[in-house]
Amino acid sequence: MGRGPIDPYRGRGKVDGGGFDPAGGGGGRGRRLLLDAAVLAALAKQRSAHGYDLRRILTELTGGFMQVDSGNIYRLLRRLELDGLVTSTWTEGDFGPQRREYRLTREGWEHLISLREHLEARERVFRSVIDAIDGSVAAS
Repeated sequence: MGRGPIDPYRGRGKVDGGGFDPAGGGGGRGRRLLLDAAVLAALAKQRSAHGYDLRRILTELTGGFMQVDSGNIYRLLRRLELDGLVTSTWTEGDFGPQRREYRLTREGWEHLISLREHLEARERVFRSVIDAIDGSVAAS
């Protein structure tokens, strides 16, 4: 084994920050990874969704932690489509114009699984740091 941590973005083209910024700072690879994972997980859960629906699902899924504006969600979906992780089709809207409906591709499902493994590794690191803080606070 000994291959080091999983990097689900190795070999992928340059991507934008997606606009997710819970701390008010600049974008970053970690935020992009989390936003991508959340969008792909939302699509996996719903099987298909429109961009506006995905914004709502992300807010619900993350307890309000992620609130992505419309422009950023559509840029993100376009990037995921260009990367082959999602596909879209035009569907008739119930009240108005056609809308794009997004679905995960097979590669999207595989990427979501690799993102899960990567997020679990990060979760272990965060838990170690939190435990160290808790131990230090309890000892003081």
